[in-house]
Amino acid sequence: MSIPRPAPLLLRRLTAAGLTAVVALSMSLGPVLARKRPRRTTDPRVELRFAAKMARQGLWREALFRWEKVAKLRPDDGRVWNNIAVAREALGDSAGAREAYDRAMELSAEQNILANRTLFLRRHSSPTPGSPTPGRER
Repeated sequence: MSIPRPAPLLLRRLTAAGLTAVVALSMSLGPVLARKRPRRTTDPRVELRFAAKMARQGLWREALFRWEKVAKLRPDDGRVWNNIAVAREALGDSAGAREAYDRAMELSAEQNILANRTLFLRRHSSPTPGSPTPGRER
């Protein structure tokens, strides 16, 4: 078993000086770090751009999250509700998509909202009993 040698005098001085500097820095930055940052307001345009980017990448949950944030800020924007409907449909939430499409149609009768809702209804309408399924003849 070897006996540890004491650190050279220069190393001890550097360590003590470094420790003093860290303590002094932390004391001077304490009030700065303790201050609360001002809360940022959500800019709907930024959220909409980010949501569209996420949707293009197939990240539908993130896109839906962002569009729902915008819907809280702009509850009467039919285009936002249309986007929510598309995202819910992509995630397999047919009932949620139907509600969002209905809301979008109540708020705006834009052509693309109508087209999206029509396609959704074609894809998700249940055939009546006894009627032939599309693409198959009896």
